[in-house]
Amino acid sequence: MSGTPEAPTSFHSNANPLDRVDSAKYLSEQLESPISELAERAPETRLDHASLHTTLGIELEFVLAHVTTFPQVHRESSLGGLLGVRAVRHMLQQPVTVRCATCNKRHKTKLTVILDEDCDEDYTGWIVTEDGSIRTKEETTRLKDKQGHVRFHKIEVVSRVLSAETNRDTRQSRDQPEHTHSITFGEEISAVLGIINGMSGSTIKNVPGRFYPFVNSSCGLHVHVGNQQVGFPLQTVKNFLTVFALCERQIDMLNSAQRIGGSDLPTRPVQDRFLYDRPASGCAAFGLWDDSVYNIPLSAWHHIGVHHRIHCLQAGHEKLDPLAAYGLYLEGRYPENMFAESAVLEKAAHQYSAGANVVVIQNAPTVLALNSLMATGHESTINLANLCIFPWEGVSPDKKMTIELRHHAGTLDVQQVLSWVDFVISAIRHSHDKQSYEQMADTRFSDPDYDAIDLLAELGCNEHTVQHYAAQLHENNGGELYADSKKAAASKIVSELSTTEEGKIIAPVLTRSIEQQTTAFHPDHVSRRICEKLLVGAYGHFSDEHLDKLFSRIIPKPADEAKERLRLGQGLRGALPEDSVDMVQNEQLDCRRTQMQTHQDNTNPRTHVLDNEQNDPVQEQHPTKTSASGRPNTASSKDSVASFLETRSRNNSAKTSSTEDHTVDDSDEDPSAQILESAKQILPSPGKEYPEKVTRDWAELELTMQESVRRNSETSVLTFEF
Repeated sequence: MSGTPEAPTSFHSNANPLDRVDSAKYLSEQLESPISELAERAPETRLDHASLHTTLGIELEFVLAHVTTFPQVHRESSLGGLLGVRAVRHMLQQPVTVRCATCNKRHKTKLTVILDEDCDEDYTGWIVTEDGSIRTKEETTRLKDKQGHVRFHKIEVVSRVLSAETNRDTRQSRDQPEHTHSITFGEEISAVLGIINGMSGSTIKNVPGRFYPFVNSSCGLHVHVGNQQVGFPLQTVKNFLTVFALCERQIDMLNSAQRIGGSDLPTRPVQDRFLYDRPASGCAAFGLWDDSVYNIPLSAWHHIGVHHRIHCLQAGHEKLDPLAAYGLYLEGRYPENMFAESAVLEKAAHQYSAGANVVVIQNAPTVLALNSLMATGHESTINLANLCIFPWEGVSPDKKMTIELRHHAGTLDVQQVLSWVDFVISAIRHSHDKQSYEQMADTRFSDPDYDAIDLLAELGCNEHTVQHYAAQLHENNGGELYADSKKAAASKIVSELSTTEEGKIIAPVLTRSIEQQTTAFHPDHVSRRICEKLLVGAYGHFSDEHLDKLFSRIIPKPADEAKERLRLGQGLRGALPEDSVDMVQNEQLDCRRTQMQTHQDNTNPRTHVLDNEQNDPVQEQHPTKTSASGRPNTASSKDSVASFLETRSRNNSAKTSSTEDHTVDDSDEDPSAQILESAKQILPSPGKEYPEKVTRDWAELELTMQESVRRNSETSVLTFEF
């Protein structure tokens, strides 16, 4: 699909997009629990302010089309399969012109290219390899009767370990022998992208045909950020995740609409749900995962966890989703394994708001606990797997020791790559320098006028990054959107390439690639996707004040039931069927917490080594109900009055799992024991195969619930801000 959508829904901001929001930071004592409670404890975990030695690496995924004027014989030989890899390696080994970081003079140098990636575990040079995750079925179809003339090579180029602070020496200056030229990491990345883009329409000696690089929707740009091989302090990692949790709406504005995950997860009514939490293996055969979701953001993982705790981890619910019950609770994963130690954590883990998500993140005792909040790193926007150490498996720490950002869509655009890399570096530096309570006390992100440009400025991104995203979101000084200008320039290049026979053959594929990229980054499409994500509750719940302000900016106005579903504290009644289990009172939570601790002490040895000081229970016996202060917004775009298709929000209006509290069975029996017994009846013993009867949609399994009464309307429930 190309062009502007027929029925976009957009937010219209009254503020100038480049104006800085100069609101004062709120003092911690002004904030309501639990944010203030965390702020009081933050000095106990104050960061070691040793400077970071920021290192990074990038992974560029793209397709290299090899086009000939005659049909190719597609042989499954090592030579044929590696032709694309060898072609890229050959080009990267050629001299390239770069600009010195100190004297600003242009000079030629050669990049370090590794010919055998297995011999470079330390990433000392650029690596070119194949990437089996890239799909080219659509491109093959577009070739029609010329399919035999084109072979698509799925390429991944992995950088050497780059330094954000130290330049790379290239060679001695010819004019000044005492001077050694050096280049920044940005100059080196630009040189590599220049070589790849320069391959379009190129030929290689003794190889017939021409080569054309491009990206499609299955390609990604992955960025690794590290602190050399030392790793990051735990609090730095927590703060980094906090930035992404609190500012997810602003970060979504920077990315392609294809990568704004969470607009359809998980909002189905409980009786129609399928499994969202995928264990390490076994579920692919059951067809229980939505493969169309490339990456899942922090908000969706938090939403998924809350969804399972409410609907799957209570007695009687586990038959609907036994794998989730077995995986999330019985394994003693965080945060379930710490509920008995922290009342605030338990309540936060049963609420959908961004503030609750932050509480869960900030209470994590280890990086491994943080990683458990994102079940499978390669399906997450943030992957912490390279930071985790598993001593019980007898393996050494991963040599990367990096946090991987998998959010960005694939691109060969120099400005897009460098801007996203600068954002990631700025975010990790900000997270290291800022204390956790400072992040939570600074509530400017919750203002609807606080957009992505404000976030970039606060993180300290460079001027080029701010200008790039301003043009992408709000038009440049000439009144032209970045997507429109790039489409015009790329279309001109395709037209020039079509003067050759090979160019004419591949032109439909290249044109489609341009349309996909420019459409996905167009602010109208990004705005539409953010609205979809908002309306299904993926950004959480909000106070009446913020809902009114937020919905006043959505054109056209959504249905009233959509607004009601997002109201803080009102989600449960509209989320569950009439015979669903009642919400728990605070006293019931305390009893259940004691039962859970007894079971966990007997089944999970890791519970004994948790950091109790970091998870002290709150002293307050009667928490008060607070209001949310954050809500998603979107980039301002050109005014358009069109109807927004509300089918998704209407279908989910009365039955979505949008709640601020959690349900519990009123049985005297330990709920964990009930779950264990039910899971044993359905799941095999460790090491055995799954029974044949567990092969259909989990929604076909019958939900068994016990009758219970509605809670007392006067029950006080602790809710979380944002």
